Amino acid sequence: MKEIESNKHAWGQISEDHYSHFKKTLLDGSHRLNKYIQSNLGDLSGKKIIHLQCKTGADTILLARMGASAVGVDLVPDNILYAQKLANDLGVSNVSFIESDIMEFMDKHNEKYDIVFVSEGAIGWLPDLIKWAKL
Repeated sequence: MKEIESNKHAWGQISEDHYSHFKKTLLDGSHRLNKYIQSNLGDLSGKKIIHLQCKTGADTILLARMGASAVGVDLVPDNILYAQKLANDLGVSNVSFIESDIMEFMDKHNEKYDIVFVSEGAIGWLPDLIKWAKL
């Protein structure tokens, strides 16, 4: 689909900038999850969580820092590259990242998770919300 490739390209153009920004804000403690999301997540200790459309992994890393074993998934190869670099730079080891078109992800991934997480603003980029929700 032309729109997905265009979206993939556009997000790839800003991956390095997002990495730099989120590295700074994760180091200085200013990057946090929305307080409502934080309160609804509760205790993540020992939980296995998957973060869909994770971008460069900043929120995935926050989830891992909260005690979860976290997996981030994103369509953009550079986002995954910088997400892994960010985790390595910050010494967060209970996190991993997978490059995949989320609309095809469940056809080839069969792990089980305690929580499926999506950050604010992520679903607006999906070409088929009904199909995504069934995944």
